[in-house]
Amino acid sequence: MKKIIIALLLAVVASAQMCACSKSGETVSIQEATEPEYRDAQGIGYNPLEDGSLTTVAAKKTISSAKISSEYNGKKVTVIGKSTFKMADLVTVDIEKGITKIDDYAFAFCKNLQKINIPNGVTLIGTNAFSGCTKLKKITLPSTLEEIGMYAFDAVSAEKLEIPESVNKIGDFAFAQCDTLKEITINSNNIEIAETAFEQCPNLKIIAPKKSSAIKLAKTKGIDFEEIK
Repeated sequence: MKKIIIALLLAVVASAQMCACSKSGETVSIQEATEPEYRDAQGIGYNPLEDGSLTTVAAKKTISSAKISSEYNGKKVTVIGKSTFKMADLVTVDIEKGITKIDDYAFAFCKNLQKINIPNGVTLIGTNAFSGCTKLKKITLPSTLEEIGMYAFDAVSAEKLEIPESVNKIGDFAFAQCDTLKEITINSNNIEIAETAFEQCPNLKIIAPKKSSAIKLAKTKGIDFEEIK
C-alpha cells in the first residue's frame, strides 16, 4: 500500500512540474527550452518565421559583442526575437539595416550595454526591449520607427533623446525611472503618449511642437516643457 501511495505522490509532483497556472487560473503547459534551428559563430540562435525570414533567439549569455546581420544562411533576418540577449554580457551591438522589429525583452537587463544605434527599417521596439540597461547612455532611433512599447527604455541612463516624427505611439512607462534624462524632443504633433510614459523622470524637459499632444501631457503631468514651431 505504501508503495502505491508513494508512486501516486511522485506522479502528482511530476505533473506539477510540467504545468503552471496562468493569471486567469487556467492550467498551461510549460514547454522545455529547445536549441535553435541555427546558431552562428557568435553564439546567436536563429529560428524561421512563417514568411520564411529568420528571427534571432537564445543568444549565449556570455556574448559581449554582437553583430546582428540582416542575412544568415542565405535567409533574411528581420526580427530580433523575444529575450534574445536578455541578461547577456553585451557591451557593444551592431544592427544591420534590414531588421524591422526588436521584440519584447530583446536586450532587457544587459547592464553593460552603453549605446545602441537602431537602423532605418525598424518600425517597432517591443515591451521591455531595453529595460534595465542601466548603462545605456546613447540611443539613436530611426526615422522609420512607429511604436515604442511599454517599459521599452525603462531605467536607461540617457540624458537626451529625440523621438522621430514617424513615431505614433509611446507606451506605458516607456521611459520611466530615467533619472538622468534631462531632455526629450518629440517631433510629432499627434503622437499617442501614455500618461505614465515618463514616470519618475524628475529632471525631464519635453521639447515638442506647440499645441501637440506631448505638450498637453507635459502640462497635465507637471513636466517642464519647451514649445517649438
